Amino acid sequence: MVNKKLTLPRFLLYIFCALILLFIALPIFVVIPISFSSASYLRFPPESLSLKWYIELCNDPTYLAAIVYSFQVALLTVLLSLLIGVPASYALVRSEFKGKNLITSFFISPMIISHIIISISIYKMYAEMHLIGSIWGMTIAHIVIVTPFIVLNTSSVLRGLDINLERAAQILGANRLTMFFKVILPLIRPGLLAGSLLAFIISFDELVISMFICGTKRTLPVRIWEDIRLELTPTLAAVSTVLICISMIAFYLTTFFQKKTEI
Repeated sequence: MVNKKLTLPRFLLYIFCALILLFIALPIFVVIPISFSSASYLRFPPESLSLKWYIELCNDPTYLAAIVYSFQVALLTVLLSLLIGVPASYALVRSEFKGKNLITSFFISPMIISHIIISISIYKMYAEMHLIGSIWGMTIAHIVIVTPFIVLNTSSVLRGLDINLERAAQILGANRLTMFFKVILPLIRPGLLAGSLLAFIISFDELVISMFICGTKRTLPVRIWEDIRLELTPTLAAVSTVLICISMIAFYLTTFFQKKTEI
């Protein structure tokens, strides 16, 4: 029986954790009210509320272009990462071959290596291949950092899948391709959706690599970074609030699909 009695050390630990969470979340509770301020500069608390800066955001062609570009890159990144990561995960989980650990390490290495090192390497290669500023160049760079999350998430789901279901499908005459699309894919779909949403957010929010290779076409994080350096306006608070909402929705859906996978 686990002792759940609230002792003084445990109470102090809860208070300490709550203060840390409050410190992390506090900027959110500052940025959101500022985005609804009618003042022409960053002011907290706002004297009066207005949608002025959201209207300004919708009328700013550079921000709209950055949002559309970021969505395009993120969607392409997720789709191509799934095409690479799902077959790789299945091979790594269901097969035994020489060098399996080495290949697994290769797939997850972008999670370990610093993004600044990856950025410099990709920039040098893209400069020689004339891919800087290309949407496909940006997508390939994002695939490098996103695929490990697809591989790990899909591998985790596949390990929890009863292999007897696959054997039963093969006994009934299904080939590997039919078995994958008719048996495996429907069972791992919630896990794939969760991994895809996580990959989308990572790609959409990527700044360091995008700064090196974006050229004249800015993604939204790069556009925000440039404005922070040059001019601070409540428009940035409005953009940040939109990003916060998108991230919260995506992470909620990710948690929802992960719970469905566990069920």
